[in-house]
Amino acid sequence: MSQATRHLCALLACAAAATEMVSAQATVTAPVATVTDAVFRSEWTGPQADRPALLGLVPTGEGIEPVEDVATKLREGLWLGSLRVRPGVGAGYAYSNRNYRGQTTSSDSDQSPYFSPTLGLEYGRDTGPWSISARAGGGYTWYLNPDYTPDGTGANRNPFNGTAKLGIDHSGLRHRFGLDASASLGNGQNIQGGGSSTQLQAIVGADYTYELSEFVTTGSYVTYNNWLTGFEDGDINSSDISSLRGGGSIDWLFSGKATVGLKTDVGRSTQNVSGGLATREFVEMMVPVVYSLTSKVLINAGLGARYTQDPNIPDASSQYTGLSPVYMAGATYTPTEKTSVRLFTSFEGFDIVPSYGLTFTWRPREVTAFTLSAYQNQNFSITTLDQFQVNRGIVAGVEQMLFSRLTTSLSGGWQQTENISLSDDVPNGNNYSYGFVSAQARWALNSWAYWQATIMTSTGNQVGPGSSSTYPWTTASIGLNLLF
Repeated sequence: MSQATRHLCALLACAAAATEMVSAQATVTAPVATVTDAVFRSEWTGPQADRPALLGLVPTGEGIEPVEDVATKLREGLWLGSLRVRPGVGAGYAYSNRNYRGQTTSSDSDQSPYFSPTLGLEYGRDTGPWSISARAGGGYTWYLNPDYTPDGTGANRNPFNGTAKLGIDHSGLRHRFGLDASASLGNGQNIQGGGSSTQLQAIVGADYTYELSEFVTTGSYVTYNNWLTGFEDGDINSSDISSLRGGGSIDWLFSGKATVGLKTDVGRSTQNVSGGLATREFVEMMVPVVYSLTSKVLINAGLGARYTQDPNIPDASSQYTGLSPVYMAGATYTPTEKTSVRLFTSFEGFDIVPSYGLTFTWRPREVTAFTLSAYQNQNFSITTLDQFQVNRGIVAGVEQMLFSRLTTSLSGGWQQTENISLSDDVPNGNNYSYGFVSAQARWALNSWAYWQATIMTSTGNQVGPGSSSTYPWTTASIGLNLLF
């Protein structure tokens, strides 16, 4: 091997290590599963393409040999070039002891047959240095009883959802470009705002990295996040929370196990609640360090400073503005393929209090799985102008395949939402808590058809945004589902 060839191999190896450790830094502090998501999407049907399933650890029908009949052959043949089409349908019976206003239902309005068509799309292609992946999915549940209104009236009476995710990557000898976008539209129970609502969430991000040498990598990114909420009932019609942030970085591969860098970030977040407008802005600089302790343990930490301002919030509190230190720390531990732990805490960007997250996944056997998620996150309030909402909670689940065709699962969660005013003129809002327990059983007929029964009970449900009254709620359903 020539000296030039050895140099090229060393360059590629070091550059790959630096890029991998930098990307691992973002993975450590990625968001975790929350009660808000689990509850809002609890009645959604069809593939949720914008994110992985929260507790779907044992796919229905896993380990069951496909039945070589017409339906299976049809499923295997639903390809249009690189596009896979996955139609589905469900039918069954649903029950709710409350309507969307929290009122007790009668024998005429507490149950309904339902019909639920779904659709999933998957596309993937590699062309030279380009890699493209796209997914979309969703469904609609039609309740045949017009008096059955657990989710609202009119267009919101029947649960609906649509999700999509797009990824585009371009890789060269020294550079990489990535574009990622995801979106979801649907309705459900909004425990962070109160009552039933329809939400549109969209995230678009682009990043670029360039390897100056075998030891030095530069990068930049930009991300836009938009969250639109329309409420079914209450004094607040809608809210619009958006944020735009970007930055640049330079990272030095200090050794085969450590990367030291310098990154700068700027951002602006906007809150619009029924016409009222508030903004929060920041600029910060941080020195991050990523250290691979072993092949199974990755540690990441960072320290820096930021300057924040709330330009159009009256008498903005000095507690949440001005110059302040920022930090982040996290670790991932993956001792085996069956066990993984991720833990992080941070105070940066738009934050007014520290954020943290913990995820734990354990699969002691092929047919048994445990998950745990604990968190504290924050964002502009979706109900009250000039306020932040801080959510802290825990989600846990266990799933067990009893027989080759029968899978049972039990999950539960609790979340407290604290409303903090960013203005000295306005007091903090009321705090409220929510908890739920859900049980599910699935009987797989084959690899594409299964019966499913679900029951969920919860407490702390609000009638609408800003409501001080809460009520308990129990829902249940049983149905036959086909997914080709």
